[in-house]
Amino acid sequence: MSFHKIIDSRNIKLFTNLGRSKGNYLFDSNGKKYLDMYGNIGSLPVGYNHKRLQELNLESPEIKKLLIHRPALGVNPPIEWKKHVELLYKNYSPGGLDFMYVACGCGSGANENAFKAAFVKFARNNYSEHSMEDRLKTALDNREPGSPNISILSFKKGFHGRTMGCLSTTRSNAWHKINIPAFNWPVAPFPQLKYPLHKNELINFLEEEKCLDETVKILKENKTIAGMIIEPIQAEGGDRHASNDYFIKLRQLALDEDVTFIVDEVQTGVGSTGKLWGYEYWSDDKKYLPDIMTFSKKMQMSGYFCKSEYKTDSPFQTFNTWMGDPFKVILSNEIYKIIADEKLLENSTTTGEYLMRELLELEDKTGKIRNIRGKGLFIAFDCDNSILLKERLIENNINIGTCGKQSIRIRPSLILSKKDVDFFIYKLKKSLL
Repeated sequence: MSFHKIIDSRNIKLFTNLGRSKGNYLFDSNGKKYLDMYGNIGSLPVGYNHKRLQELNLESPEIKKLLIHRPALGVNPPIEWKKHVELLYKNYSPGGLDFMYVACGCGSGANENAFKAAFVKFARNNYSEHSMEDRLKTALDNREPGSPNISILSFKKGFHGRTMGCLSTTRSNAWHKINIPAFNWPVAPFPQLKYPLHKNELINFLEEEKCLDETVKILKENKTIAGMIIEPIQAEGGDRHASNDYFIKLRQLALDEDVTFIVDEVQTGVGSTGKLWGYEYWSDDKKYLPDIMTFSKKMQMSGYFCKSEYKTDSPFQTFNTWMGDPFKVILSNEIYKIIADEKLLENSTTTGEYLMRELLELEDKTGKIRNIRGKGLFIAFDCDNSILLKERLIENNINIGTCGKQSIRIRPSLILSKKDVDFFIYKLKKSLL
């Protein structure tokens, strides 16, 4: 039976030969070599077949038993789980977020459980006059007060996943949602900045203020909002940015209205922007920390860090069979060491700046790309036909992706070099002809 008859393969562009792929370059099943500027949708932190990951002794007794078993970590974790998860917390947790929840794999699972944590805190503060007996009984019938009519505020063009709650906050592409029921949750505008930024400071300031004013209005008029969720850069929606000032004001607004502030770092996390977490651009002060920060992709698993007050009333409210993967935690901890030892955050910044300069020069020379934007290696630009340009780039040995309606998004691993950038720019010029 054909592979294409038993699995939905409509999005598959090529099959990767993982044995031959190395660093930022992948080989497909036909032996063609590509510079990978897509990085498995931004989930490849240190490239293909990194030497130190290759050197992990998969035959060691500890790792081997974790590979052949997938224990139910919420009830019967292996002895080694404690030390690995404590190291994961030490490596990645932002200071001030003192609790961690580990989920199974995708960002949707992280965000769904973050929503639940926000709902539980809201109900704890606003539904305490109802008896626990009444809440437990009505919850099974999907009625208040046990099943309260509360919501998560999201932002236009945001993307937070494809499960039911996440789809209700996803506003980037109607094809993600069509024919699927959704919660009637509120949505606020997200700034649409004009580029270049230095020539549009006043216009962009007024745009951000207008969006903030509308968000204030929504929060004042809707007292069922338990939390809001936002990306440091709206990725699927077209790599849309906002200023640090906008995020600080939005965070302060959440504090003023006692609304849980959830930052979705599924795509921006683990070094893509030149910082470990994207929110760090606006939050040197712990006052502006998220209440909850979700992760996945480059972390190799999913979950969230949060303030301890977001621990749910019952473990079963954020429970599943596996609650993570012990081997992926080992992998993520080794990736952190590689990032630190090889100074990959610094590389993301310096190589990203070099790539931005080259793209701006190409814009000046050709006029065929525009609105170049990015932080670190989290970069995008607009063009007249992003689908056609993507196809041409793939023909010219560049694996890449699109986002929004007219954007090419760049999502390489953190080891991208200036030599790789030169090759990319050469192929981009050729593809623009």
